Amino acid sequence: MKIINRFTFGVLLLVALTNMTTFGFVNMGSDFFTDSLIPELVGVCIELLIILIIFDFWQRSEEKKKLESIERRLREILNFFMTSNFISYSPESRPIGFYGVNFNDNQIKLDELVKTIEKKSITEDDQNTIIEYCSRELSVVSNLLPVAAELTNDHFKAWVRVVYYMNVLSREYKSDISDSEQIKEATIHILKNIKRFDKASHDSNVYVGAN
Repeated sequence: MKIINRFTFGVLLLVALTNMTTFGFVNMGSDFFTDSLIPELVGVCIELLIILIIFDFWQRSEEKKKLESIERRLREILNFFMTSNFISYSPESRPIGFYGVNFNDNQIKLDELVKTIEKKSITEDDQNTIIEYCSRELSVVSNLLPVAAELTNDHFKAWVRVVYYMNVLSREYKSDISDSEQIKEATIHILKNIKRFDKASHDSNVYVGAN
């Protein structure tokens, strides 16, 4: 048997409250509040509605805090990827302080970093740093897939793609001959999906500092 959710229960209470009040006034007039048990039932319905509203508000607040905490932990991993790599790039061309409240700046800086990488090849030192990082951190990022699934579908899709392209770079690290073009493309895809993750947080209003 399907369990009635809070919204359905609230609607049923409102319907019952409306019906009892209407029935009482139509059939009993002014005696409605003195000669009937219906007013007591109306009072019970009102109390239940108040409790339901308060409980729902509290639960939504707790759920939002939980999601913000999850988002913050995942965001820290993505931020660590950017701060651990791209050292040769100027601070103006990459996100610094990758916080949810900096959405506009994050999106602009990520676009600029992608365009910079697309225009010129990644230096050999940067390539080595990136693929070594991905090889070292791949298991950690992969293990966080179930955590990312607790957020929105876009968060999860972005995280899946980050894991996929980190895996590509991890294989490059173990290869005897590195493919510079593949490293470049995989790195760009990771950055684009970091941007997608950031946008998913902004659109769903799930990040620390969100209203």
